[in-house]
Amino acid sequence: TGSVGIPLSCAAVGEAAAIAAIITAVIKASLIIAITIIQIEVSQSQGGGFAGVMKDVTRALGTSPILIAPAAGILWSASGLELPQAIDTFTRIVGDAAGPCALFAIGLFLVGKPISEGITETSLTTAMKLLVQPILTWWLVVAFFDMPPLWGVIAILMAATPTGAGSFVLAQQYNI
Repeated sequence: TGSVGIPLSCAAVGEAAAIAAIITAVIKASLIIAITIIQIEVSQSQGGGFAGVMKDVTRALGTSPILIAPAAGILWSASGLELPQAIDTFTRIVGDAAGPCALFAIGLFLVGKPISEGITETSLTTAMKLLVQPILTWWLVVAFFDMPPLWGVIAILMAATPTGAGSFVLAQQYNI
């Protein structure tokens, strides 16, 4: 969502869309990743009752770079401090390379995998993500949420973007 949705939003609507797109991407990714981590940790719990499961979930959430990075960025932004020029330049270079590198890594993982493997699950998930989620988001924006039109457009556009590399990273981390 971030690597496709933010530039797409800015290209479609203009630079005014940047803040809405960034906030949407961060919240969406953080929620989806957190919910997924919770589901995986609960399903893979090795016992220990409720306290053991909660310990595993808390540890996993508290050590996830996918959750820590946006939180650290939000806190830094709220502090009002500027990044030193060298760090700003470095993070921009790394940030510009992140999308292509993620796609390359996913492509390397898929080499040699039969295209028909998991086709039913993949097709259903893709249809839900690229068709059902945008329609549901449109319905919620129109029927329930009183938001500025720009934010509604960005919400629908971001809902229609493909899932990013976060899912791949979690699948690799948990070997699932």
